[in-house]
Amino acid sequence: MRRPHLLVTCNLMIVLLLGSPPGMGDQQAPHALWVWSRPEPGLARFARAHNFSRLLVNVPTDDAGGLPVWAAIPFWFDHDTYRLDGRSLLEQVIERVDGIVVMAYRDHAVGSDGILRHTVGELVAGAAAKRPVMIGVQTAADELDKLTFCEEGAAAMERELDALREALSGIPGFGGTAVHHFDSYRRLRP
Repeated sequence: MRRPHLLVTCNLMIVLLLGSPPGMGDQQAPHALWVWSRPEPGLARFARAHNFSRLLVNVPTDDAGGLPVWAAIPFWFDHDTYRLDGRSLLEQVIERVDGIVVMAYRDHAVGSDGILRHTVGELVAGAAAKRPVMIGVQTAADELDKLTFCEEGAAAMERELDALREALSGIPGFGGTAVHHFDSYRRLRP
């Protein structure tokens, strides 16, 4: 049986959290820009991260018509490498939105490279900021099998999400699970 999740449909999305009112979301993916991964001195990469953080000022929290505003972010936004003004990109995003969806693209909940391991910082930040943190998984095909449930199918994804929800039940900040994206989720094998 498929459970309700937040279904992420596109980069700037209107989201429907099943059983909850709709909201607006913004998927932050500066790492997808070609300039992000160019090999160059650390100062230039730091400058790009700094410029990205300044773009967050434009997140439409005041103009959302009363709808909650969420941001979908990669799990590495809390890493010290991207600290600006003494704060991580995660801290700068979470203060501007009503909640975050962490794109924790792994196909297993536990282990050194698992979903839980990669989302601890976001859950701590969410609890401190009193913002819910949803944890998102990927269902579309990817070059790296570990990033998606495309090969494993819906039953395997639900088992891992059940393990995740069980491990995080009662943890302040945990706001549920999300699935990216709707079309591939519909086509997942059982």
